[in-house]
Amino acid sequence: MKQLFLVRHAKSGHDDSHQPDILRTLNSRGLNDAPAMAKLFASQFKSPDAWFSSPAVRAMETAKFFAKASAKPFDDIAIAPALYSFELKQVAKLIESSDDRNNGAIYFFHNPTISEIILHYTGESRDVPTCTVAMIEFDVNSWQHVTAESGALKHFDYPKKHL
Repeated sequence: MKQLFLVRHAKSGHDDSHQPDILRTLNSRGLNDAPAMAKLFASQFKSPDAWFSSPAVRAMETAKFFAKASAKPFDDIAIAPALYSFELKQVAKLIESSDDRNNGAIYFFHNPTISEIILHYTGESRDVPTCTVAMIEFDVNSWQHVTAESGALKHFDYPKKHL
């Protein structure tokens, strides 16, 4: 059994129109939602074996909150440029080439790619709000056996569900 966790970065700001997208940081709502969702995640799930983040600042900031809540050193999070590609094929290739010693992997990145990954692996279409945590289970022993519509969406949570 393999578990794939997908986390959309928390809410980010758009205050400086001259700032490159990759450098956008979390805004006040994001700085509130990320630690709350991270704490909830850590209370519900064992820390995944492998952690990956987009190189975008907002994704890495979100990952830091989750790492802290899960007692995971931030230095153990791999920065994966494919997660900032906004390309389904690149992200799927990254997931499907994961080390089989890892039964659980968590990825911090962006929409619309997260919605596309959920649809690709489960056949379910979902709107994915900021700071959503989704978990897809695959009844396989190897990440290389993960294919389109071979997973089941077992968990889907986001901050506004807890207001």
